[in-house]
Amino acid sequence: MHQTWRSVIESTISRSDIFILILSTGTLTPEMTTEIRQAFQRNKTDAKFAILVCHHRRVARCAEQLARLGIEVANLQEVDFETKEELAREVVPLIETNEPVGGIRFTRNFLYNHLSPPLKIALSVLEAGILTNEKGNITYDPKRVAWLSKISRDLAGQTSRGTIDRHLESLLDESMLSHGETVMVHVVDDNIHKWVRGYHVANEYVEQLIKLYKLVHEAHDPRLTS
Repeated sequence: MHQTWRSVIESTISRSDIFILILSTGTLTPEMTTEIRQAFQRNKTDAKFAILVCHHRRVARCAEQLARLGIEVANLQEVDFETKEELAREVVPLIETNEPVGGIRFTRNFLYNHLSPPLKIALSVLEAGILTNEKGNITYDPKRVAWLSKISRDLAGQTSRGTIDRHLESLLDESMLSHGETVMVHVVDDNIHKWVRGYHVANEYVEQLIKLYKLVHEAHDPRLTS
C-alpha cells in the first residue's frame, strides 16, 4: 500500500503545473524530503512548472534544511500565513492567475550604485513584495511588508541602521512608503518571533518604483544556468 501511495505522489508531482510546499513545522520528514527533491529537480528543467513556498509565521523557517538539499527558496515566490483561511486567501489567487508563479531572480547592475540611499531603501521595501512570473513580469503585493532589520541586511555595508531608520521616517512623511494594515506586524526574523514596524510602498508610487527596479537590476532565470 505504501509503495502504491508513493507512486501516486510521484506521478502527481510529475504531471502537476504547480508544487505548493507548506511548511507548518520546523522539521522536514524523510517523505517530505523525497517529494521536495523531485519537485525542485523538475523545476530546474521545466520552465512551466512552478513552485510556491508557504511558511507558517509561528514556526522557524527550514532554510538550512532545504539548503542542505541544495534548494534555495529565496529564488522562488514565498507566502507567509498563520491560519488556513489566510493561507487560502494568499494561495488561491496565485493558482488561478493565467501566468504561473515564476523563479526569475533579479541582481543589481552598476546603475544601482548611483542611487541615493532613500531610493535604495524604497527599492528594498518594494522587493519584499515583488512577485514575478517565468516571463519576468513584476507585480507587487503590499501585504508582504519589509521591516528595519530586513532592510538593514539588504543594504549591509552601504548605510547604517540608524540612517536607514531616519530615511524610512522621511519616506513615510513623503508618502512614498506606508505602514501595513497595522503599524506593527508579526514576523519570524533570524528564527526569532517578534513584532516589528512594517513598511510597504504606497499605491501611487508602485509603478514608478517597479520601473526603477527594472532599470537597476538584471533578470536571470536560475533554471537556464543550473
